[in-house]
Amino acid sequence: MADDRKRDTRDNDTREATSRTKQWVNPNTLLDPPDVPGIAHRWVRAEMLGKPDKANMAAKMREGWEIAPASDYPSFNEFRSESGEFIERGGLILCRTDKEVVKQREAHYQKVADQQIASVDSNFMRENDARMPLLTPERQTSVRFGKGAEKG
Repeated sequence: MADDRKRDTRDNDTREATSRTKQWVNPNTLLDPPDVPGIAHRWVRAEMLGKPDKANMAAKMREGWEIAPASDYPSFNEFRSESGEFIERGGLILCRTDKEVVKQREAHYQKVADQQIASVDSNFMRENDARMPLLTPERQTSVRFGKGAEKG
């Protein structure tokens, strides 16, 4: 019995018992590529449900993305494709383009979104009547508390 007590005491005095608790880490299966000045990276879907997604890859190539050669990313050697030419992970292929192309794409889609908002506002305001406004054009809100409080 005395031997069992010694073992319990010794078991409690292990490194695991005195170490800090482990921190949770997001189990992201996609690795972040190295930060290269002037280059943007993106994981592009190359297959879905085990079948090649050629239409998606072709669309991304037309947008200006190109497949990043595996030789430029030696830290990703374990994720090389079977041919060894590119980086592949879970049906996704690492692609890259100039950051300027990404900025142009973002500006294009921001313009499209702004046009859609203007169109919705135009249609909505067409139904507006000055005697009973549906929406004020400034899109402002105010909160008042008590009698005679000023706008906030």
